Amino acid sequence: MPPRIASTLLALLLAVAGVGNLLTIARRSAGIDFYQFWVGARVAGRADVPHFYDEATRIRIGEEYVARARNEEPSQKRIAVAQYRRHMESFGTPLLYAIFFPFRGTYERDLLLYSLLLLAALVVAIPLLGRISGLATPEWLLVLALLTLAFEPLRSDVRVANINCILLLLLALAAWSLRTKRFALAGTLLAFTTLAKPNFLLALPMLAAFWLVQRRWRDLRALVFGAAGGGALGLLVGAAYFRSASAWLEWARSLRTLPAQIVTVEMGNLSLARLIFDATGRDASKLLMLSLFAMPIFIVARLPRDANADLPALYLATLVLLFASPLTWLHYLLLAVPLAIWLLRPGSARRQIAATVALWLMAIEPWGSWMPSAAATAAVTNGGLVLLFVTALVDVYSVNLEPATARRPADG
Repeated sequence: MPPRIASTLLALLLAVAGVGNLLTIARRSAGIDFYQFWVGARVAGRADVPHFYDEATRIRIGEEYVARARNEEPSQKRIAVAQYRRHMESFGTPLLYAIFFPFRGTYERDLLLYSLLLLAALVVAIPLLGRISGLATPEWLLVLALLTLAFEPLRSDVRVANINCILLLLLALAAWSLRTKRFALAGTLLAFTTLAKPNFLLALPMLAAFWLVQRRWRDLRALVFGAAGGGALGLLVGAAYFRSASAWLEWARSLRTLPAQIVTVEMGNLSLARLIFDATGRDASKLLMLSLFAMPIFIVARLPRDANADLPALYLATLVLLFASPLTWLHYLLLAVPLAIWLLRPGSARRQIAATVALWLMAIEPWGSWMPSAAATAAVTNGGLVLLFVTALVDVYSVNLEPATARRPADG
């Protein structure tokens, strides 16, 4: 058997084993995050819930659904998660709850369907990101295998049944849209997704800033046009589902009431901004956001006009928010994977080694059990993110300084 076919089959077997392992995790899970989306989609827009995002509503709905869990279906998973979520943490956007409208069956059936949807999104996203980055089939299969077998942020997303696998797919689709020069579609996808889950909040501003310094006016107009359409659609869908446009304002106000105790490092928050706050007592989130956002723009401004850094802009924007946000749960780190895959593309062994080390630092396995504290774990994972960020900046600068004739298609 030729070595290439043998390596492809081996990587495929490992990937299948990894996906099967994730499915086992999903089937054992009670879905503590999915439960909140599931309940929120049922409660939103109810006549007796005029103020969905109020603290009193969170408590009342939590207690109501504890009683319902005991009476509506014989599900130990639902009873367990309802008791765990007696005080609902309803901080999702109106659009997020609207998206979960189709899940209207029994809790365990809906949880299983949603878990399968997460795995399907992952299995589509990784090959797409790999092909966009120029990875051969054995290479992206190996990435999929490693992620499914030994990447704790992915396991966490499946375990709590959050939404990051789906966000990963949407990010891959946005990257494909940029790669194929469908800039209006990219704007639509990013705006709509940001209104559902603000993890891509900086993506459109970063792309716009890149194109402003490059004077790519036509591309910028298409991006803005698409973003306006996607944003309008998202706002309308969310408002219609809640039967009130004020739901968006109530959501924005609710973020200010986010209890400080749920964003501590000891409870799993990996945010660099939070680490700095714990060490110094100072809120560094704005400084981190402004400085890290400006660095890639400064580099692109020094490059030739024909420099192409669209995909790094998209991926770097996601990393900046991971650093600067006051809250970065473990499963959020899954959104750093596209940048790592981009850096794994052929052409530079040093770049590939840096990306591999960064992924290992973010994986938390096996080294997580060696850490003396949650703060130490957060510091190491942020080290992996920093390594990705710096490697990407160096890559953007070095690749785009090559003569135009020497640039590979995958570097765009």
